[in-house]
Amino acid sequence: MKIIQYIETLKCGGAEKVVVGQSIFFSKTEEVLILVNFGFEGSPFLEKLKKTNIKLVSIYSHWNFFTRVFHKLFGKKYISYKLNRLVSSFEPDIFHAHLSVLKYVCNIKKWGPTKFFYTCHSDPNMYFSGSNADELFFAKKIMAKTNLTFFVLNEKYKRILSGFLNTRCSINVVHNGVDIGALLDNSCNKFETIKELGINKNAIILGHVGRMVAEKNHNFLIDVFNEIRKKVNVELILVGDGPINQQLKKRVNADGLTNYVHFLGEKENVGKYLSVMDCFVFPSIIEGYPLALIEAQIVGIPCVVSDAIDDEAIINNNVLKVNEYNIDKWISSIIKISGQRNVIQNREQYSDERKAKDIYSFYIRK
Repeated sequence: MKIIQYIETLKCGGAEKVVVGQSIFFSKTEEVLILVNFGFEGSPFLEKLKKTNIKLVSIYSHWNFFTRVFHKLFGKKYISYKLNRLVSSFEPDIFHAHLSVLKYVCNIKKWGPTKFFYTCHSDPNMYFSGSNADELFFAKKIMAKTNLTFFVLNEKYKRILSGFLNTRCSINVVHNGVDIGALLDNSCNKFETIKELGINKNAIILGHVGRMVAEKNHNFLIDVFNEIRKKVNVELILVGDGPINQQLKKRVNADGLTNYVHFLGEKENVGKYLSVMDCFVFPSIIEGYPLALIEAQIVGIPCVVSDAIDDEAIINNNVLKVNEYNIDKWISSIIKISGQRNVIQNREQYSDERKAKDIYSFYIRK
């Protein structure tokens, strides 16, 4: 079986991590190709993928000032052209798209026997309404030509997507899985990591893992951190990168927090940094089935989360959900639960291999 996994980039993020995990699992028995639009440079997954037999293909071989200008002017037509050439030459049995790429997929001319799948990695309102309303048009355009099977992250999102599509189609709930072996790698020494990061060994260590975008609500997290510092000895680890990274760094510097907030950038070995956290703080405004939160719970870190987190994503009993963005309530919740670790025993049910098997069962259906 030939499988194409198509996503815009392989930067560090939940959807990207899922694509990599699924692809590695599928590549044990099938021929897999990961297709991106904007190159693999800077991807934290690149070295891991180079050790597999997975083919890596990018629409743009380089992503710089000139290709950005070209993409702005001709990107949609160019990507559609390259996509058609690739599908014609590779002749995939499975084409699995992720995130906002349906605008390109809908222009594939030769559908043939290929089965098409699409994973909506967050709230369908983000992908099919507002500024992304055209993606809904393109989804329906694809559905008019061939069968398109959808995956969503929870039952709530299944209902929302069903309302958008307004037609009978296959919408299936499959939760994201994690690489448990890498996550629980015992070779990482907590005290060495604390020393490496330059953190006060007596401090309570708060942490967050996620793409630096407005939806993750980092600014509120920094508001909370700024106030909690007045009560307890505490430091903050931020793992991830994204469009608002520089804005957050300037904000931290302006608030005089530079010595206490540690920007680590994108990291593949997230378990190393989760292992030192006393509390995982996750104040997202919008979430689906957040991989970073699942990882934190599997490691056993106590978590304080917003009520944007669906109950399906709470898998441990040391999680406190705060139903409003009131700084005092967040502080009291963090202080109350910090340090109360509880490792999940039957964690294999949340593994990326288990979830990839669920996806694969759809691939092989007649």
